[in-house]
Amino acid sequence: MKFSTLLKTMLVLLLTFFSTSPIKAEEQQDPSREPQLPVVYQNLQIPSHLTEPFFLFTKQPLYKYDSPPKSYTMSLVSPSGKVIISNYLAYKSEVYPLQNGYGYYFDSPFFKHMDYFLYDKQGNVKKMTTCCDIGSFKQIHGEWFTGTDYPGNLPYLYNAKTGKITKKFPDADHPIYLAEPTTKTFDPYYLPYGGLVKDAKGDEYYKLGMRNIHGKILSKPFFDEYFGYGEGWHRVKINGQTHFISNEGKIMLKPSRNYKVESNMHSGAFIVSGKLGNEEFYVLMNKKGLIVSKKYAFIRPTSDGHFLAVTKTNKQYTFTKINAADKVVTPQQYVLNKPEQMKELKQTGQLFHTDSQIIANTANNKSFNFPHQLLITPTNETVAIEYTISGTKKIGVYTHDGKLIYEEIIK
Repeated sequence: MKFSTLLKTMLVLLLTFFSTSPIKAEEQQDPSREPQLPVVYQNLQIPSHLTEPFFLFTKQPLYKYDSPPKSYTMSLVSPSGKVIISNYLAYKSEVYPLQNGYGYYFDSPFFKHMDYFLYDKQGNVKKMTTCCDIGSFKQIHGEWFTGTDYPGNLPYLYNAKTGKITKKFPDADHPIYLAEPTTKTFDPYYLPYGGLVKDAKGDEYYKLGMRNIHGKILSKPFFDEYFGYGEGWHRVKINGQTHFISNEGKIMLKPSRNYKVESNMHSGAFIVSGKLGNEEFYVLMNKKGLIVSKKYAFIRPTSDGHFLAVTKTNKQYTFTKINAADKVVTPQQYVLNKPEQMKELKQTGQLFHTDSQIIANTANNKSFNFPHQLLITPTNETVAIEYTISGTKKIGVYTHDGKLIYEEIIK
C-alpha cells in the first residue's frame, strides 16, 4: 500500500472516530455494559397529574462501570416515568427548563462545536450541533431558536415546532445579535442588523437597523444598542437614551430621561426606575409614556402577563402580584426576609423563588421548610434541589406543593 493511500485511510478512520456522536457511541456499547441509568430509580414516585417532562439529578455514575461523576448526572424523564435521555453535566447551569413549551440543555464541548438537546412537553428530544462554543445556541422566542452552524459558523434561525432551519444569514455581524441571552427576546421575523454610517464630517460609526427574516431592509442603521422585543415594539438606545421603535424602525415612544427603562413592553406596560433622594423606586408606564402605578421598591414581569411588585414597610419587604393597571391579582402578602433577594425575585408555576432559594408557593406557605439549593430554575410543575436534613445531604425532586418525586442520599 502506498504511503499516501495509507495516510488517507488513517485520516478517514480518525475523522470517523471523532465525528461519532456521544449518543451513537452509547448505542455501540457492548451488551454486557448496557446503561444502568440512575433514573431507573426505585425511589421514583411520579404523581398522576404531571404533564411536563422533568429533570432528575444524581451523583451516581451513568454506567455501572464508571466512576462517580464529579458534578451531576442529569436525566430528562417523561411524565409517565420513561427516561428520555441522560447526560453528565459539567455545570448544573447547563440545563434550561421549559419556556413556552420548549427547553434545551447542552453536552460538553468537543473541539469547536457543542451538542444541544431541545425537548418539548411531550418529552421529544432533538439534537442540534452548533459552532463554536457555549452561548452560540439560544432560545429567543417560544419555539424559535438561534445558533451557528458547524462547519461554517453561519448563524441561523431554527423552529422547534416544524423541526426546520428557516433562515441562514451570511452577514458577519449576525452571530453577535442572534445569539443574545434569552433575557433579550426577539420577534424572529424582524431582526437587528449592523452597518457603518457616515456623519456630516465623514466619520464612520457602527449603527443598527431593522430587517425581516427574508433579508428585506426595513430601516437603515440608526440606533446604537438593541435591548429586546415585546408586543410589537423593540427597545433600543439612540444617543444614550432608550426609545421604543416599530418593526419598520419608526420611533413609537421616547420615555422621559428622568427614568431608566428596565424592561421591554409587557401587557401594555413597561417598567422604569428612578430615584427620590437616595431611595430607588420602580413604577409602570403605559404606551403613552404615562405612569400607571404607585411607586414600589422593585417590580419584575412574570411569564403570565403580570408583575411582581415589592413594597418596603417598616424595614420589612413584602411582595404581591399586580397587573399592568396596578390592580392586585393575588391578595396574599409574601414576605422577603432578605432584602438583597429583591432583584432576584422570580415566579415559576406555583413557586416564588430567587436563583438559589424557594421563598414560598402561591398558597403562601413554605413548601420546603429546610435549607436547600436549587439545582436548576424550577419547571412549571417540579423543582430539583439539594439539601441537608439532620446532617444528611440529599438530592430530591418535588412537585411545587412539596410532594416528593425522588430522593437520594449523597455519600
